[in-house]
Amino acid sequence: MTDANVLDLTPSKDGILYHLLRLGLKWDHSTESGETFCDYQSRVRADFDTDGTTATISDMDSHIGKTVTIDELAETTDIITWKTHEKENKE
Repeated sequence: MTDANVLDLTPSKDGILYHLLRLGLKWDHSTESGETFCDYQSRVRADFDTDGTTATISDMDSHIGKTVTIDELAETTDIITWKTHEKENKE
């Protein structure tokens, strides 16, 4: 099988979708203005609009959030939330 016969469904490595998946978030739902990805175990929500230049990452428990660019997301290695912080402090 050659590369021409391969259907590649992976997102572009320079887009927000790739970085959200890399950080463990999964698609939750779409709206007219964008999409929402979540990690329910860590209690993280990410909303991004259809232009895909920024994403708002939020802690579902504390409702603290930050809007980040693709470049900032590319440099992100982990997302700390109340839930993940609480778990670390109990261990």
